[in-house]
Amino acid sequence: MTEDAAVCPEEDPEIKKLQESLDFLPEGEQILSSHRVGFNTVVLTDERIIVLRRFPSGFVDVKYEDIRAVEHTSPIDISKLIKAVIFLTIGLYAYVNIMPNPYASPSSAFINRLLQDYFPELVGLLPIGMILELAVILILGVALSMFLEFIDNSGGRLRILQTGHAPLQMRTSLNPTVRNLIKHLKAQMAIEHGDRQIPTQTQPLNIQPEPVPFSPTQRIAMSLTDVSPTSILVVSADSGDHLDVISSAVETFVKKNGYGCLYVSISRPYEQLTLTLESKGIPTKEIQFIDCISTMAGKKPETRPANAIFIDNPGNLEEVSLYMDKTLAKIKNEKKVVILDSITSFLIYNNPRSVEEFTHQLISKIRLASVAGIILNLHSKDSDELVRTLIPMCDKEISV
Repeated sequence: MTEDAAVCPEEDPEIKKLQESLDFLPEGEQILSSHRVGFNTVVLTDERIIVLRRFPSGFVDVKYEDIRAVEHTSPIDISKLIKAVIFLTIGLYAYVNIMPNPYASPSSAFINRLLQDYFPELVGLLPIGMILELAVILILGVALSMFLEFIDNSGGRLRILQTGHAPLQMRTSLNPTVRNLIKHLKAQMAIEHGDRQIPTQTQPLNIQPEPVPFSPTQRIAMSLTDVSPTSILVVSADSGDHLDVISSAVETFVKKNGYGCLYVSISRPYEQLTLTLESKGIPTKEIQFIDCISTMAGKKPETRPANAIFIDNPGNLEEVSLYMDKTLAKIKNEKKVVILDSITSFLIYNNPRSVEEFTHQLISKIRLASVAGIILNLHSKDSDELVRTLIPMCDKEISV
């Protein structure tokens, strides 16, 4: 698709062909431009963006008014490359040093003893050499898979963030076609959102008096007054306001509105957190805690409280997720809220991609359970970038 074709769509034969083939377009909706992006054809009309997938075939469309942002990212996960190199080294070492004479290697004796102890019926059926060959092939296959995944992730992704839905993603490098698409898409978004309106003398300036500043506690309390029992909120605050924000949130949900609460903490140990809440008159015995930091910090109570679970490693997100499912099921209140404190601290012990996947799964679980949720973000460069991917999946963003 050329620049001229984008400017004069009525003269472009490709657009004319698309206009005829897209029979689901309402009468009067015009195609402005089309762009080849990876395995997709991206079509911009005067009302929306349409992504036509070639394999598997299908399409998805998003109205310009629902698009929050457009970005291109190239996440490089070095850990994948390191793992690929480790597995490749092990596989090549085994191939060079063991495979020429597998029966003379220590591995042969170990496998033979393992078969005799646990699978005696297989002794003699599978030659040791064949087992070692399969093991080497498997190790090299894992190395190749991780390397290809590293290459795939490094290629880049075009992300269209939309309100109320997960981001629309397409794998592609930031080539001239993608740059051209982003330029045209942002131009249409600017028109839709009215960013090109210029004030004139006939448009009086709307000057509002400067609002009276409120404390973080007051701002969070006011922001939570109109939330529903199934709302999922992203609350962003400065680290200095951390305790005020969480105290106000817990007080609003638990003390004032009778919610059952599951509190997942990686920012504060259980004992410090409960002392802070109780000092503000908030009862903590009915709150279920998953503490991800006390054990590692050496502050785990000698006797485990009945309302707390202590995770050994804050990097084990699967264990955190498992205990969340079990603990949430124990809460018998009609209304429940899950508080995650905070994604900023999770990023200290996990890579951004793992935390992003974890929070996406958490949001999905909260939706399916029909409960409320608060995801706390203490402002930092990494966490603010992650929050931008979460906002379209949540109901409300509160900045304190």
